Amino acid sequence: MLKKTGLLIVILVVAMSCHSMRKASDFKNEASSELNYFDLVNQRFTGGIAYKTTAFVEKYWRVVGNTGFNESVYEIAGQLEKAGFVLEEKALP
Repeated sequence: MLKKTGLLIVILVVAMSCHSMRKASDFKNEASSELNYFDLVNQRFTGGIAYKTTAFVEKYWRVVGNTGFNESVYEIAGQLEKAGFVLEEKALP
């Protein structure tokens, strides 16, 4: 009798949790809003900066610490700063 009661409780808990689950339409709405954000971002970003950066870094043989590596890092850091990136140590609260 105890096994049947335990099984009934498990079935009820599973049924109640299934009832409280979200509907498939909720997931569709989220997916469509994510696609909208992707479209907005995709319009702003082009491959131009990537090509420019690649053209710069391909001029050098890069091994950690050598001139080519350092120049590449400085170039990318400069691009990030122009875009508004601020180091955490220098950021305002």
